[in-house]
Order: sequence, then C-alpha cells, then structure tokens
Amino acid sequence: MNYTQLAKVIRGMAEKMIAEGHAKDPEVFQLDGGELLNCLARILEGKEIHKAFGAPGDWGYGTPIGDALMAAYSGE
Repeated sequence: MNYTQLAKVIRGMAEKMIAEGHAKDPEVFQLDGGELLNCLARILEGKEIHKAFGAPGDWGYGTPIGDALMAAYSGE
C-alpha cells in the first residue's frame, strides 16, 4: 500500500496544529500534537521509529515525550 498521500494529509494537519499552537501559546498541546503527527507521517514514509521520533532532546529533557523516548532508547 502506498502511504504517500496519507502522509501528505497528516503533514498538512500537523502544520495547521503547529501554526495554531504558536498563535495561541507555544506551550500548548497543538505543538506536541503537531510534531507527533509529523512523526506518524515519517513512519508512513518508511522511516524507522527511532529516526521518525528523533532524539529525546528534540522534545526536551524532562518533558513527558522526551522522558518516554529516553526510557525507550535506553531499554527501560
């Protein structure tokens, strides 16, 4: 199955969520939600999970997503 079109639609949704998040408050859900949609799009495009999500520091150390990635990458 070709997931290119689905990834394109998801990226559009992510872009909109991120833009709305920055317009309201840079710390709101839309920013992480938008970035998570971008991760999903990268997975659909064939990237490995760890490459799709990036490093824990990309999300911020001490943040829920950053901490979860740190635990996943360290095998916890």
